[in-house]
Amino acid sequence: MIGDDAYLDEISREHQIHRLRDNGVNLWPIVIHQSRYQGIYEGGEWFALANCDVIPQDAIGEDCDCLDFFRSDAGTMAGVGKTPNEALSSLIWKYFCVFVLRLKPGEKTIP
Repeated sequence: MIGDDAYLDEISREHQIHRLRDNGVNLWPIVIHQSRYQGIYEGGEWFALANCDVIPQDAIGEDCDCLDFFRSDAGTMAGVGKTPNEALSSLIWKYFCVFVLRLKPGEKTIP
């Protein structure tokens, strides 16, 4: 069952990436980093940032800087998860929702 879920997640992620490319959205380079404060500001133990090759200092800085970063536009579009793979999947899903499904950041896809 876990293998099947991972396979379906991979298919879904690839589909989302192709749809993003069709809409002119490029996510690379992507940085994935472990949260400094165990995810209290970003919502996960790992975070992923698109179009980024250097981790912004505020994302791993002092408490106030970190809080401000993850409340900013760039921070709210960060993917988060318990693992680096979950953070990447979350990042792709967020961009898919905004640029393909045309939802507002943070808007729920299913009530």
